[in-house]
Amino acid sequence: MAVHYIFGSAGAGKSYELCRRIKELAKKEPGTRYLVIVPEQFTLQTQKDFVTISDENRGIMNIDVLSFLRLAYRVFEGTGGADRLVLEDTGKSMIVKKVAMQHEGELLMFGRNVHKAGFISEIKSILSEFYQYDIGEEELLQMQQAAGGNAALKRKLSDIEVSKSTVTITILPCSTAASRIFWQTAISQLREFSHFWAKRRKTAG
Repeated sequence: MAVHYIFGSAGAGKSYELCRRIKELAKKEPGTRYLVIVPEQFTLQTQKDFVTISDENRGIMNIDVLSFLRLAYRVFEGTGGADRLVLEDTGKSMIVKKVAMQHEGELLMFGRNVHKAGFISEIKSILSEFYQYDIGEEELLQMQQAAGGNAALKRKLSDIEVSKSTVTITILPCSTAASRIFWQTAISQLREFSHFWAKRRKTAG
């Protein structure tokens, strides 16, 4: 499917043009699903833009305005994962703490800080960012090599590698093929983003 970019300065009418195009297509092809992906804070405003745009048809029956988070839940619903519990921050912190305490002796720098207040939350945040930016074992190894003679940084990276490799990220048993079909059988539009994490780029690609 072709990718189209719309460029312009602030106030040039990019958002209006995107809404107009999607509404025209949705009207011509009512059997096609249209996905408009926006940051979480823009979902309500974007829905309002679609409804209030000058058109005799003010409905958006086959247009879904979603954030990446809501898109994930929609995929789960369509591929059999909607009944599974998704961990919130507290649950993630509990898993990270359990892993850190089990491997306390292997953690060269972090081991003595495992029981300090706020430390587990920091480790959870680091692991989450590494996951979002698709930083794996190979990238961590490259970072350790690039650290050169900085022994403290090497030990910290080693501890992060231990933590990351032992924290099991449970992937819901949804069919990868089904997830791709969900995304590829829809016409998608992304707007209002200033940047994408690596995982989001893969999803959008």
